[in-house]
Amino acid sequence: MLKLYQLALYFIKNFNYKIVEVKQLKNEIWLCNKKHRQFPIIRLTTERLPEDIKQQQIKEMILDSIVANINCHREYLDIHVANEGSSNDEHIIIIDEGYYQGCDVSRYFPELKQQIHAVANVDAEMQRLYGEFRAMAQLNQKKAKMIKYKDQPWVTYVTAIICIIIYLCSYYFYRFDLNSSEIAIAMGAYYKIFIEAGQWYRMITSGFIHVEFLHLFVNIISLLSLGRILEKYYGHAKYASILFASIIAGSLCMFALADNIVAVGLSGGLYGLIGALAIYIYNTKIYKIPMVMANLIYILLINIMINFLPNVGYLAHMGGLICGLMLAIIFSNNQSWKVLKQNTIICAIILLLAVGYKCYDNRYINDIYGQSDLKIIKIYKDAGFNVDKLTENLIKIYQGEKA
Repeated sequence: MLKLYQLALYFIKNFNYKIVEVKQLKNEIWLCNKKHRQFPIIRLTTERLPEDIKQQQIKEMILDSIVANINCHREYLDIHVANEGSSNDEHIIIIDEGYYQGCDVSRYFPELKQQIHAVANVDAEMQRLYGEFRAMAQLNQKKAKMIKYKDQPWVTYVTAIICIIIYLCSYYFYRFDLNSSEIAIAMGAYYKIFIEAGQWYRMITSGFIHVEFLHLFVNIISLLSLGRILEKYYGHAKYASILFASIIAGSLCMFALADNIVAVGLSGGLYGLIGALAIYIYNTKIYKIPMVMANLIYILLINIMINFLPNVGYLAHMGGLICGLMLAIIFSNNQSWKVLKQNTIICAIILLLAVGYKCYDNRYINDIYGQSDLKIIKIYKDAGFNVDKLTENLIKIYQGEKA
C-alpha cells in the first residue's frame, strides 16, 4: 500500500484530487477532481493485468456511482502499480519504481514517473505519509463543511416551504363563500380569463398553490425525492431553471390547448424534473445499480399518482415534461452530445414559437364564470387591492371585445 499512498499524495497535494470512499475494496484508492477536464476520476490499484470479468464489472459500477454522485465526466485514468504487464487500453497506466508502460500523461501530471521510489524505512515513510494526510484533512475540514452546506438542496427546501406557507394561507379564504376552485383563483392559480385580463404572473404562481392537503402532500414528497438527487447533480441554478421553466411551460401548454380552466400545483415542474431525471439516468448509466433503480422507480410511481388528484392539468404535465427533457439535454455535460444540444436548442425555439402562435390563436374564451369572478374581485377590493384595470379588462372580455 505504500506505493499507492505515494501516488495518492502526489495527486491530492498537487492537483486537488479528493479520496472517494469505496467500501469493501482492498488495495485500491479512488480519487476525484470534477474540475479536471481530462481525467476527473483516477483509480489507483495493485491489481495485476489482465483483470477478470468480475473485477471489470466492479470497476464499471464504481465509475457509474462516482459519476452519478459527483456529476463529472466519465473520463478516468486507471493506474496499476506493478513492474510487469501491458494493455492497449488508453486509460491504463502500469507504473512502478523504474517502470512505466501506458499512455503518456506527463502533459497533465508531470513527474508522475518519479513518484514511486524506494525508501530505507517503510514504517517511517508510512508514518510520514499518514501525517501529511492528517494535516491536509485538518486544513480542509472547514472548507469541506462549507461545501457540504452549499451542496444541500436549498432550492428544493425553499420551494417546499413556500408551498406549505401558501397552503396554510389558503385557510383564510374559507371565511368567504367560496368553493375550492374559487379559493385557488383568489390565491393566484392558473385561470385563463384572469391571465387574459393582465395577470400573467399566474403562469408561475400557480405552481406554488395547493388547496387540497393530499395534493400538497404528494407534491412535496415527490419534490423532495427528485430534488435531493437532481439539485446536487445539475447545481442550484440549472435545477431551479428546469423546475420553474417547466411550470411556465405547463401553463403555456394549457393556455394554448385548453379553455378557461383552473389549475394549481407543482405538477408541471415535477414532470419537468422527471424529464431531467430520465437524462440523468441515461447519462450516468445508474440504471445498472439495482438498489438505485428501485428508489427511482418509487419516485416515478409517486409522480404517476399525481395524475389522479383533483385540479390537475394533464396538459401542464406534457408541457413540463418536454421542457424538462430539453433543458436537461442542453445542461448536460456529456461531451458527445454537442450536435444534439444544438439541435435541441433549435427545436426548443421552434416549439416556443409554435406554442406562442397557438396561445394567440386560442386566446378566445368560451366558458365564463361571472359570479365567481365577481366574488374574487370583491375580495381583492375589500383587501385594498386596485382592481380597476382587472375589472375593465374583464368587462371587455365579457362584451366580446377581446373574445
